[in-house]
Amino acid sequence: MVKTVAILGCCVSRDIFNRRFISNYRDYFKVLSYAHQPSIISIMSKPIPYYYKNMVGESKSVLDRDHFREELEKQFLTTLANEQPDILIMDFYADVMYGVVEVNNDSYMVGKGFRFKNFKAYKKLKIGKKYYPRENFDEFFELWKEKIAEFDKWAKIYIPNTEIVINKARAKKTYIDDDGNEVVRPEKRDLDQINRLWNALDEYAIKTFGYKAIDYSQDKYYLQQNHIFGNFFVHFDQNYYDLYFSKLKEIADGIQSKNEVPVDPGNLILNFDFKYGNKFWTQWHKDVVFGLRDNEPVLILDEFGHQEKEKRQVWSPLFEINADGYTEYQMSFDVNFHHVDSDGKIFCIRTFKKKDQTKFKDAIESYDFFLKDFTNEESGSFKARIAINPKGKYIKFAPFINQNGHVEYLNFKLKKV
Repeated sequence: MVKTVAILGCCVSRDIFNRRFISNYRDYFKVLSYAHQPSIISIMSKPIPYYYKNMVGESKSVLDRDHFREELEKQFLTTLANEQPDILIMDFYADVMYGVVEVNNDSYMVGKGFRFKNFKAYKKLKIGKKYYPRENFDEFFELWKEKIAEFDKWAKIYIPNTEIVINKARAKKTYIDDDGNEVVRPEKRDLDQINRLWNALDEYAIKTFGYKAIDYSQDKYYLQQNHIFGNFFVHFDQNYYDLYFSKLKEIADGIQSKNEVPVDPGNLILNFDFKYGNKFWTQWHKDVVFGLRDNEPVLILDEFGHQEKEKRQVWSPLFEINADGYTEYQMSFDVNFHHVDSDGKIFCIRTFKKKDQTKFKDAIESYDFFLKDFTNEESGSFKARIAINPKGKYIKFAPFINQNGHVEYLNFKLKKV
C-alpha cells in the first residue's frame, strides 16, 4: 500500500522523492507537502504579515521567493493537519546552518537574510535578536527545545496517526573521483562542528519524544562530484539515496495503525477574518473596502455608474492541497448583495500546479460562480457552499464583480471534507 509523506527539511530528505534518484518511489510513497529548509522554531511561530505587491519581481530565484513566502505565511502545519500524512520526515539541516532571527518582536523566521534581503517585504521587517547555533549553540538550543516541545504537543493533537521520522543525514567531506580515489572537497565551513550540532538536535528529538530515526552511522556513502544539483556537502552519491529509501520503506512497512481521531484542523484560509487587513491577499482592487456587520469584518465591493466591464476582484493567498481530482474540499462564505448587473459573476476559484502561478492562462482549473447559482433574488443574502474535487496542487479564490453592484462577503472557510 502506498504511504503518504510530508517533508520538513532540505534536499537530504526530499531528493529520494525524485525519479532521477529513485525511479520507482511512486510505487511506495506519495508526497503531500514539502516545507523547504525551515527551522522548527519558525514553523511554530506566528505568521508575519506582508503585502503581496512587495514580493513580485524582487528575486531571480523562484525558490527563494517561495521559501520567503513560506517563512512569512507559516501554513505548513495547517496543511499537515488537513492532509494527515502517514509519515512526516524531518531533518534539522536548516536549524543548524541558518538558525533563526526574531521578526517584528513577536515571531521568528529562518536566518537566511542573505537570500531574502532583496525583497521589499524583507526590508520592511523589523529584524531583532539572532540565534545562530554555530555561534552560540546554547542560547539557540534553549529556544529550539521550547519550540519542538510545542510541535510535539501540536502533533499529538492534530496528526496523532502520523509517524514522525528523523532523517539523520550528515555533512560529508569526500567524494570518489573518476579513478576511484577518495578526494576531500574544499570547504570553508567546519563540517565537524555542523555534524556535532546536527547530531545534538537529532538525539534530543529522538530521545525526548520517541521519534523514529533513519540512521546511517554504520553505512558508507560519499558526496557525488557531478551531482545534478551541484557539488555540495549534502549532495550525495547514489548509495545514500538507496540506503535512505530502503530504510524508509522498512519503517513504512512496520507502521501500526493507530486510528486516533485528530482535532478538526479548521480553516485553511490564511487571514480569513482580515485581522491583518488586506495583508497576505493578492491583486487587491483599489476600490475594495472593509466594513463591519455584527462586529465581523466584511469585504465590500460597491460599484455603480460604470458603463463597461472592469474586473473588481480580490484574490486570496495560495493554499497547498492534496489535489488528486478525487479528494473533496468545501468552500463556504456569507453574501449580502443588491443590484448586481452584467453577468452576475460574484466568485471565482482557480487551481495551479506551481506556487508562483496566478494568472488564468496558468490555471489547471477555473470555476466561475454567479448569483443565479445560489439565488433568484435581486437583493438579499445567502450562505454559499461550494464543493470541488480539485486537480491542481495549489488553490486560490476571488470575490468578484464584473461591473456594477453592492456585494458583501464574510466568514470565508475552506476545508478538506
